[in-house]
Amino acid sequence: MRCRSIALALALGCVGLVGCNEDRVVVRLCDDGFLDPDQVCLDGDPRTYPIGVDPVALRSADFDDDGLDDVLIAGLDVDGVAGELRLSDGASLGERSDAQIYGCSAHPVTGDVDGDPHVDLLLATCEPTLLLFHGTAAGGFTGPETVAIPTTPKIAALVDLEGDGDDDLCVLGDDDTLYVLLAEAPGVYIAGPATALSVLQPLGFALVPVDGDRQADLVLLGAGGLHLARGLSDGSFAPIVEVGGPEAPIGLSAADVDADGFIDLLTRDGDDGDLVLLLGDGSGSFAEDGRIRLGDRSSGPLLTADLDDDGDLDVIVGDPEEPRITVWRRRDGDFAEPIDVTLTAPASQLAVGDLNGDGALDLIAATFSERTFTVLLANP
Repeated sequence: MRCRSIALALALGCVGLVGCNEDRVVVRLCDDGFLDPDQVCLDGDPRTYPIGVDPVALRSADFDDDGLDDVLIAGLDVDGVAGELRLSDGASLGERSDAQIYGCSAHPVTGDVDGDPHVDLLLATCEPTLLLFHGTAAGGFTGPETVAIPTTPKIAALVDLEGDGDDDLCVLGDDDTLYVLLAEAPGVYIAGPATALSVLQPLGFALVPVDGDRQADLVLLGAGGLHLARGLSDGSFAPIVEVGGPEAPIGLSAADVDADGFIDLLTRDGDDGDLVLLLGDGSGSFAEDGRIRLGDRSSGPLLTADLDDDGDLDVIVGDPEEPRITVWRRRDGDFAEPIDVTLTAPASQLAVGDLNGDGALDLIAATFSERTFTVLLANP
């Protein structure tokens, strides 16, 4: 893939003027050192790293507070849940180190639980508890502390529900009830409201402010469609209403795709396989704004990120059957023609992060069946 954007500057009416610039064409290419809108530059040499555990989850964040994003793999070894961490030095990822994590589920939740600058982890146990691992400046974790919750967890999230600056804890339990634990102080929780969701057969959720206030709202991915419950100031939610979109959605991404300040929703239609974009209007309403036809591509891991630095979010989809990812850039209220990026193997999970500190987002693609992950460094 070779990408370029062309800026044409015409000097008009310059005759006889001292210092008048000549007509000129400025060509921006990948690998010229300039991070420009309209570029997706992921055609540098891929770097593949082995994974020592049986991988389950891929995470990217600045775990050692040096301004460079790092890579965490969580998975299983002979003793149960384990993790390995590779810290970036700007040129490459270092040797893997034991993340010193454990639990019952290898799907860590990242966030700032204790109010310091370090990335913390939450992992589920097989009991009604969560384990809180505190991040350190060296890129490791200490602890854990045990956080009691009302039920065995299926999914957890850290988000500021009350708008007070402290992240609250939301847990979807195995009884399909969403339990809220409110933060009295960083890392200190008290029991909050509970919302029964079993009638909707919840498969996942997002907690994002869709209606312009400071409270996070609940967007629910259920077996029968997408639903919304407005967040209230005490951590509870208003009655649940239907959002629209496909009747059998698969997967959910909630982000401001079109950069208008309002949260949008992206999901896959389980009936025909299309990716469906629902644009939010800031009032809590959503309307379908277009579909991405996958054609001969299979739909695997999905995420949104601004790869081309134009302010809009691009759609990135991995193909579970082919060694490639596909990028659809958001352009003028629609999506441009897809860009295929070749991998060494099909991707199980995707993540983005600035691993080398050049201001451009790099792509991390993990292939769990081969116990490897590949880094595609952006080369603006």
